[in-house]
Amino acid sequence: MQTLAYVVSAASDAVLYQEGKVADDHAAAAAVIIHDMTNSNPAVYDPEWPLAAFDDNEDPAGTGQITTAVRGVYNTLLSDAALYSGQWQIVWDAVPSDLVVGDSVQLSGTLSTISSTPIPNRELRIAASGIDLDAATASTDATGRFEVTGLVQSTSGSVTASITSPATTVMMREPVSWPSGDRPQNMILIDDSPLESAIPFEAEVAPAIGTSARDQADGDRIIPADGGTVIDTVTYEGLTPGVEYTLEGELYDKATGQGTGITGSTTFTPDQSSGTVEVTFTIPVGFAGTSLVVFEYLYDPDSTLVAEHADIDDEAQTVVVEAYVPAIGTSARDQADGDRIIPADGGTVIDTVTYEGLTPGVEYTLEGVMVEKPSGKRTSIEGFAIFTPETSSGTVEVKFRVPSGHAGKTLVVFEYLYDADGNLVTEHADINDEAQTITVLSVTPERPSLPTTGSSDAYVPIALTGAALLIALGVAAMLVTRRKQYQK
Repeated sequence: MQTLAYVVSAASDAVLYQEGKVADDHAAAAAVIIHDMTNSNPAVYDPEWPLAAFDDNEDPAGTGQITTAVRGVYNTLLSDAALYSGQWQIVWDAVPSDLVVGDSVQLSGTLSTISSTPIPNRELRIAASGIDLDAATASTDATGRFEVTGLVQSTSGSVTASITSPATTVMMREPVSWPSGDRPQNMILIDDSPLESAIPFEAEVAPAIGTSARDQADGDRIIPADGGTVIDTVTYEGLTPGVEYTLEGELYDKATGQGTGITGSTTFTPDQSSGTVEVTFTIPVGFAGTSLVVFEYLYDPDSTLVAEHADIDDEAQTVVVEAYVPAIGTSARDQADGDRIIPADGGTVIDTVTYEGLTPGVEYTLEGVMVEKPSGKRTSIEGFAIFTPETSSGTVEVKFRVPSGHAGKTLVVFEYLYDADGNLVTEHADINDEAQTITVLSVTPERPSLPTTGSSDAYVPIALTGAALLIALGVAAMLVTRRKQYQK
């Protein structure tokens, strides 16, 4: 009965889970064996009859099937029944103890009889929870061993292997209403014996961090050209509560991928396995116009790197430092009296240049020239100043000496700003800008002459001077008298 049970179970497994010719050959071979073993009168049935027909590929029903492989399946079923009939078992090997979510895992086991005879060349069906399997089946090798691989997706789950094993209960039932000679074929009853074995697993969440960097001032990811403070909020998971960790970060130049030396760090002890912590970075002057990316590294108390987030293309880690937009404005005045009119014979003009958007610590040169208005004709009156700003905005003065020969003309100051390499950075050259415009008088006003001694006109100022003196003496006498009265 064990042979019959094995044949029926093995053939059923092939018919249910194989396709095409393999299933057909197993069904045909099993039918021959079952017919032979359940016949009440073996003398009236010889399995060689149908096998010979299969060998000859006879197809009386016109199905188009090729049956020449049925005998081989027939022989295999009977020979395997002698080796593998009886109860089977699936024995899993131990699950690795250090599984981490996200890891690739390989589980293995053995398919054998209950007496530990390995069962080769069998296909097991594999199902899992918490693991993304690479395949839904696994085949046993010559020693009955099989392997299952996949990606751990959860902190717990299980993997199940199943196969149709030989039936454990087999009964042959002979119809009682028919004499055995009249109805030689009997019916068999077997139980359905799917064999399955599950192995549970547990995994830890690997330490991991993610970051989100923002400008401390307004919460966006744009930093002023002069620099600012960046707050990087680091989200962590998979840490051990109560253990001290250290986060160390550095800002990297996105264009070059090189570190900037701008660093920040913090030490913390989490109460839970997941949470957030902040790291502060101070961006100094000198990074205008660059995109900076925060790289973060997490270390345990032994200074072992346990997690990092260093993605040069992560927008959440990126802050942009605004570029300087250089600009200048000018205000030209007469050095002598601060107005915008100079004598016909010339003078000195001071042009106060207001600048913004310059890079502190970088040398600049201002070159100015006076042009005639309205023609715009350039004169030979020039001035320049070399300076290195400490801040991005400020003022600097350029001096121009206007010689004689420009009487009656209107002159406008044009200013040009160059960097240390001689490149023009910005300019202010507006022929209609009143603040840049100086008027040169046509003639120099004559100074009034004093009257000569003996002239009759001399008595007037002398008389006035005498009168003024008398008034002053009178006022002084009154003040002295009042002071004496006050002191009494």
